[in-house]
Amino acid sequence: MTMRMRFTVAAMVLSFVSAVSLPAAAGEDLSQILSNLNDITQDQLAPTGHDAHFSFANSPQNAAVVQALNGAIAGQFTTFPIASSSGGFTYTIDPTTGVASSNSKTFGPQFAERAPTNGKGKINFGVQFLHVGYDSLNGTNLKNTGYTLQLIHEDTNGDGGTVNFDFEGDVITSQQKIDLTLDTALIVGTWGVTDKFDLGIAIPIVRAQMDATASQTINPLATGVFNPHLFLVDPKNPLGPTTLQRTVSTSSTATGIGDVLLRAKWNFLKQKNASGLSAGFDLRLGSGDENNYLGTGVTQAKLFLIGSWTVGRFAPHFNAGYTYTSGNNPVVGTPPDEVNYAVGFEAECHPRVTFILDGIGRYLHDAPTVDQGTIVHDYTDPNTATPTSIVLSQLIVEKKNLNLAQGAVGLKINPGGNWLISIAALVPITNDGLKSGPIGLFGFEYNF
Repeated sequence: MTMRMRFTVAAMVLSFVSAVSLPAAAGEDLSQILSNLNDITQDQLAPTGHDAHFSFANSPQNAAVVQALNGAIAGQFTTFPIASSSGGFTYTIDPTTGVASSNSKTFGPQFAERAPTNGKGKINFGVQFLHVGYDSLNGTNLKNTGYTLQLIHEDTNGDGGTVNFDFEGDVITSQQKIDLTLDTALIVGTWGVTDKFDLGIAIPIVRAQMDATASQTINPLATGVFNPHLFLVDPKNPLGPTTLQRTVSTSSTATGIGDVLLRAKWNFLKQKNASGLSAGFDLRLGSGDENNYLGTGVTQAKLFLIGSWTVGRFAPHFNAGYTYTSGNNPVVGTPPDEVNYAVGFEAECHPRVTFILDGIGRYLHDAPTVDQGTIVHDYTDPNTATPTSIVLSQLIVEKKNLNLAQGAVGLKINPGGNWLISIAALVPITNDGLKSGPIGLFGFEYNF
């Protein structure tokens, strides 16, 4: 290994160690924000002689909702499309002379893979930066409209939640609005082990932020004017003024290493001009903190086929693969397996400029997700003293097939030497899962 290669590998290792040592930022765990915001206990309510409890932890339905929300957020936050490990410069080494020659007129795709490998002994190193602000989840606007949860009173007398005790029929309606942002610096490196085999690594350094607001309203369905459930305007003053409505909010951020990706690529069918077929294997480690949406907490393995060919200055490519998930944890549950796909092309606009257009996606089968629905709530009518019921809006957990598709358009520019500058934009195509507006990406890479 040459001195230059040693320096490059050392820099990558140093970056990895620095990323691992990053502290998680201050505040409560992001995955606990929604539970804590809606965990209404007696110290937040007026002392009316009745120990009222709307503990979120004692609502199995809402606990399942939060786990599904955490799974959707963590599972899509940290598995954002990873930049291609294919070097912008790919080479073929002449076996007789040992001279490397470029085998492509384009600088490769942005988020997909192309068949050619780096070339024996060649190292590609890059860094990319992106900022994502999420607007909706399965079509529900998270920032403006939000979603609705019903906080059900605890079964304090242990009778199975029947409507015999009048005060247990009251509910608190909580209208949630959340703002999710993700900033990522992605360090990518690829080493040409042989002329047909590459090894790569992608290290995401992630900053996640969540701001949440809950507008909560006590509905005295069962207690009427004698309602013993009232919010304290100032929880520190138990004898102070009370209200049926309040708005509470919280915010937290976390920073650290995300789920590290290890990649291998074997070019088993090699043809001229960057054409051929390759097999790729990704191993996504559960290295990120799932409690703070920095990782999934599980291991994922993806096997995929890579095809590319060249027609003049035009270079189409496709990827097709399957991701298997192993592991389970109480924060995100068990993320579903995925079918992964990408199709697009690169075009040589100028010897120093490549235009890229891609469609990339993930198909999740039976993914636990949440949608706004309804529940039937039983209570005793305070006027007639008879059991009755009401239909209330409620976030519910469902298993659905999700198609998370995005379009990517970008440029790779060679300012000189072996440097490349990447500029790209990602635009969501479907409404499934977490959705953002257009996402900008900037990066650079260097080939040794």
